[in-house]
Amino acid sequence: MPFPIQRFQTDRGREFFAVKVQERLKEYGIKFRPNKPASPHLNGKVERSQKTDKAEFYATVDLSADDLKELLAEWQITITGNVLIALTTVKLRWNATLNLLRKHHTLMPFMQTISPMKSIYRNRITSLNLN
Repeated sequence: MPFPIQRFQTDRGREFFAVKVQERLKEYGIKFRPNKPASPHLNGKVERSQKTDKAEFYATVDLSADDLKELLAEWQITITGNVLIALTTVKLRWNATLNLLRKHHTLMPFMQTISPMKSIYRNRITSLNLN
């Protein structure tokens, strides 16, 4: 990536609370920030993706159809194509932004710059509090 990852924000899935995962994040100086319980609006992209699946695929097919897996695979190819077109647009905009930043010599810091500072980000291991 052309920029360092500073924060890892997730829902409260148990897999993210594994000590090994948190230790690896800590090793790279990445802050781990789980969302508050019952806050799906904070995971916007994932929730939007699931909403799209529900509205555009599952609402339009017979869920008991024998060829449901094939229909889903076909739909995923279609939606992936649409996403790739959108990502290409984002990449073009990103490249234009980088060129502008380079022109003005104000590039954001790269990982090599951030790594020596990672001691600043000493995160404690976060436990899954179900209360």
